[in-house]
Order: sequence, then structure tokens, then C-alpha cells
Amino acid sequence: MFRLICPYCMDFHFPIIAWGYVIMISNLKQSVWGDFFVSVSMQKMWISIIAMVLMALAMLTIYISRFKLNKGFLKIVTALTAWAFMIIGGLLMLFVVLSGPTY
Repeated sequence: MFRLICPYCMDFHFPIIAWGYVIMISNLKQSVWGDFFVSVSMQKMWISIIAMVLMALAMLTIYISRFKLNKGFLKIVTALTAWAFMIIGGLLMLFVVLSGPTY
């Protein structure tokens, strides 16, 4: 798996890449951030924020596709992008909800 060094704590981190967003999760030891990225609760919080952002982007792109663009290739591409954002965001939110509480 790809590894990189954090410029803040000079520690190795494993990045989770989620559609343009990179969340650093330390698997070796606690960094300067403490439990900020390490705990399961914080990981689920970041995943749900990413899901909400994807759903907001889906609303924006479907609005642009339906009301601002004329017929053409770009309209189809933005509509498909909106559907992809909504499906990915929905699956991420479903994961957060169905994975249960964190203690």
C-alpha cells in the first residue's frame, strides 16, 4: 500500500483516498493530532462529511444539467456525474448508519 510521511509529525501514514479527499489515518502511533484521525468515531465523522459534500455536489450538478445547459454531450456528462455523486454519497452514508454506534 502507498505510504507517505506526514510533514507535521514526520510519521508514516496510510492515506485513504475518497474522491479527491485525502484523510490521513495513522496506523503506527499517535501523531501530534492525538486521537483526531485515529479513533473509529472520527473516521466515521469524516466519512459522513464526505458523503454530505458528495450529495451537495450531486444537487448542484443536477441543477446545472437540467436548467443551465442546453442539449448536448456536456449535459449528459454532468447528469451522469450527479448520479455517481449521489450513489457514492448514499453508499457512504449507508455504511455509516448501518455500521452501528461507536463507543
